[in-house]
Amino acid sequence: MRKGLVVDLDGSLMNTNTFQKYIVFIIKEAALVCRFDIVITLFYWVTLRKCRCITHEKMKYHILVKTCFFMNSQRLELFVDWLMNDINVSVRNILEAKKEQGYYICLSTAAPENYVRIISERLGFDGFCASSVPVDKEGDWYENVRDMKKNKTLNFLKDRDIKISVLMTDHYDDLPLLCENKDYNYLVNPSLKTLKSCRMAGVSFELLISK
Repeated sequence: MRKGLVVDLDGSLMNTNTFQKYIVFIIKEAALVCRFDIVITLFYWVTLRKCRCITHEKMKYHILVKTCFFMNSQRLELFVDWLMNDINVSVRNILEAKKEQGYYICLSTAAPENYVRIISERLGFDGFCASSVPVDKEGDWYENVRDMKKNKTLNFLKDRDIKISVLMTDHYDDLPLLCENKDYNYLVNPSLKTLKSCRMAGVSFELLISK
């Protein structure tokens, strides 16, 4: 099997929470064209989340449903232009070096696939796994996180005859994937909770403290 490197997005490849910036970007763009219905809806769901009345997953779902058509290809490209300023250079250098060595490079994240696809293409990744973008309020929707992310990523790579050899993440939410990968793990600027969780789970890792 070909060796693969899987990298997380928020806090790992990017030194920011991309979905938070996505919300800010949409509010600004919507206000410019007087789409105050979008602005009000986003403030409503964000406020409910801030008050802990709903889960992060539910907030994300409703925001994506409301904004999926507003965020056309042109706006998505502009948003990714903005995000490019937040790339973790140290992580990107490792990705480029591994790609030259023949590794399959996969971006796996809870962020929505509409802008993850663009990031993946711009940076020359071989593939990506992300949360889908719901277009209506019917049917089930799940964020690509924790066990869902592990299973989706492993199945995606298995279909391409790829084995994870390197995993790069900043967050304890990726513990299921970290426990699955027995080869080489990087923890990128991890929190104390992430360090403690990994040590308690017996995960071996190397620290990557960088910007």
